[in-house]
Amino acid sequence: MPKFPHILSTILHMGAGNANELPEYLNSNAKRILLVEPNPKLAESLRRRTADDARVEVLEVAVSDDPQRNLLTEYNIPEAASLYKPDGLYKLFPGLRSIVQHSVEVRHPAALVADTLPADEPNLLVIQAPGAEQAIIEALAAESLLERISQLAVTSSDEPHYTSGSAAPAVLNALKGSGFEVAEEDRSNLDWPQWHLTFDARAHKIKALEAALNEKQAQTEAIRQQLSAKEVELSGLAEELTARESKIRSLDEQLSQAERGNGEYKQRIETTQQQLSAKENELKGLKEELAARDSTIKSQDDRLSQAEDTARQLEDELRQKKDRVKSLKVELEERATQIKQQEQKLNETSAKQSNLTERLQQHEKTINTQEEQLDRAQKAQVTAEQKATDLANRVQALEQQLKAQHAAQQQSDKLLQRMEYLFEQQSLQLEQAANALGRHVSVTAKTTAKELEAGIQLQQQYGSQMIGLEEQGKRLPSTVALQLSRLLKSQPYDVVIEMGSGVTTSFLAHTLRSRPQEGGSKASANTDVAHYIDPSDEDLPKRIVCFEHSRARFNHLQSTLKQSGLAPVVNLHFAPLVPYQHQGTEYLYYDCANRLQQLANLFENRQARIFVLLNESAEEQQPDRVAALPQLLQYLSAHTLDVVVNDVDKHAELIDQWQALLNTRGLECQPAVEFGAPTAQRLTINP
Repeated sequence: MPKFPHILSTILHMGAGNANELPEYLNSNAKRILLVEPNPKLAESLRRRTADDARVEVLEVAVSDDPQRNLLTEYNIPEAASLYKPDGLYKLFPGLRSIVQHSVEVRHPAALVADTLPADEPNLLVIQAPGAEQAIIEALAAESLLERISQLAVTSSDEPHYTSGSAAPAVLNALKGSGFEVAEEDRSNLDWPQWHLTFDARAHKIKALEAALNEKQAQTEAIRQQLSAKEVELSGLAEELTARESKIRSLDEQLSQAERGNGEYKQRIETTQQQLSAKENELKGLKEELAARDSTIKSQDDRLSQAEDTARQLEDELRQKKDRVKSLKVELEERATQIKQQEQKLNETSAKQSNLTERLQQHEKTINTQEEQLDRAQKAQVTAEQKATDLANRVQALEQQLKAQHAAQQQSDKLLQRMEYLFEQQSLQLEQAANALGRHVSVTAKTTAKELEAGIQLQQQYGSQMIGLEEQGKRLPSTVALQLSRLLKSQPYDVVIEMGSGVTTSFLAHTLRSRPQEGGSKASANTDVAHYIDPSDEDLPKRIVCFEHSRARFNHLQSTLKQSGLAPVVNLHFAPLVPYQHQGTEYLYYDCANRLQQLANLFENRQARIFVLLNESAEEQQPDRVAALPQLLQYLSAHTLDVVVNDVDKHAELIDQWQALLNTRGLECQPAVEFGAPTAQRLTINP
């Protein structure tokens, strides 16, 4: 939630939920705080929490423009509760399920705002109504109530998650069209980002004046057209009057000729004069109407002049806006300069990559040198074998000599056996030394090349955001880190479990956080960790569940995750070592049973895919790693488990013991394979 303005009259929060912002509301100087929440349990909780503050009022209603939409559905993700069906969320969260439905009272958003937010006072409207954001904004805009709101915070997803089709782009466009400007964007929660907007009254007034000016110009044009029509009509009446005057003159002439006629002609003349008088009166009325129209036109001209003055003022403001645009262009040029500097840094990074390539070439030369040493060792082995052959020939000669010495037969036999034994031991030692030297040179060369190649790939993948792979004297091999990165990006894991923290904790969290969304913002694979949320202990886990038995190590890692911004990715548990019984033997292992039971309850209706990483602890008190698999199988044996054991070379018998346990329990598993380095192995259960 962005910072509140210093002066507020009223705060109206639609969809308050747990009201995490309540302390900020209460610390503000708002005279009135209205929390609107349809969930009966949450509404009752809000009443208890705010009972001592007379400014706060809790309204247990839902906000919708449709009074028939009065069923509120709760899900195992609390933030997903809505009046609409979450068709899009099912694709993001396959484990999403409804818990309960409430029949709730519904208030129209326009009526709610009109009753609670006074006009011409600074106020704040917060909208957190999943699926209903767009309908609420459109309802307020239809009643011209958005003008009452000075500050507005709206939470909406980038893509439609509900059947209403409501999404952030349409909501923001509607608000911008009503005079709002985005002041701040908060994407700390990637699935439910929030925008803070302010109402630009001046820009809104300019748009209203422009609309009024266009309307007045249209009215003026209509009046001018009416005036032209009346002038044409007046011209026709004048022509008709001229014709009638001509006719009157003709009648006067006829009257003059018929003065001696009978009274019928006089009567006709009087009638004609009456008609003429009526026409004159009608003409007089038309002249008065024309004068009135002239007065109206003059009034419209005055109003048009005022509108032109207003237009000139708007032109002045437009010039100011153009000046602002010029300043923004200057700022854009400065940004371009900064981009060039970033490009220079990128070139420097490329130079560093070239240096790494040169180092790779040097290592290749070293490998070639070591291969030459291997050839020399093989030649030495051939020489040793030749010497062994010569020695065997000498032994044969001695055998012949001993056979000739019958008097010391028994002593000679013992000497022969001793020499044969020494010969076999010397040959075996020579062969073992040659083989060991060859294997050492080959393995060292291959390991060095693989490490360097993996380090280059990680540097190319993460760039400047690459974190260190060494911590407290322990180093994570680059080949193992590369395998972890590839596996997490290719497999749809529901959760990652880490037994024992280490440098892998930060690396896994960084890999999951930096993983790009596929297909723009669409969640086509349903596994993109950016779509996870931070739930409660009774709900979905965070991306990584990590157990650590050392309090000092726990505190250090917790601080490191917060500083690096990776805390939302890792659910870190302090799990001291406790006794664990398995097949009659007591082991010391992490206190993780309750959390594993919660995970089992969460995935009880489907088969989940879970990644498990076992690390060697850096502390003197080591957990018994033999107990790790029995603990996991006790709660998660129905799911697919990808188990990677780090530092397995220190526990050579561990994998064999686990294979025997899996065979005893009748669980299907793939043979253990090397995972990036000989010191790490991967075992897949229920593939």
